[in-house]
Amino acid sequence: MATGSIDYIRSDKAAELDPILQGLAKWAQRHIEAEVALEDRDADVLMWTLQRRIIIGELPPRRNVVRFNFSVATSAASTHWLITKPGEAVELCASDPGFDVNLYVETQVTVMSGIYLGRRSFDREIEEDRFFMSGNQRLARTIKRWLKISVYSDVEGISQAI
Repeated sequence: MATGSIDYIRSDKAAELDPILQGLAKWAQRHIEAEVALEDRDADVLMWTLQRRIIIGELPPRRNVVRFNFSVATSAASTHWLITKPGEAVELCASDPGFDVNLYVETQVTVMSGIYLGRRSFDREIEEDRFFMSGNQRLARTIKRWLKISVYSDVEGISQAI
């Protein structure tokens, strides 16, 4: 039985496909309607995605606990916790980890997915009472810096959710 790690080294042929795949992704963003892009979103998948999009260097250099509660969720868990610590990977929990929460986020899966995908904006969703934050005001004010949204969220011509 072999153990250890396997390194993937992309070939030159594979690298040639990058601009084609990037162009296809941007084309899809421009041509899919927002409602279609946001339907059947799952809280678990969304949170696994967001876990990888946290920029730890933009957070206070201590343990930070952010609790996301989704009022309408199709997955088993409607509440998730993201835990960050300097120098460590972001941890995602679907059950209460027992730490004091620094920031509470209350929204719907489709709203958070829309923000992540660039089909909704933080400001508009907060203004229209679809995205609520309470707790540490520094974390709330800087969420746009430490929660990196999709690289395709700024594609020109992307349709916005209503």
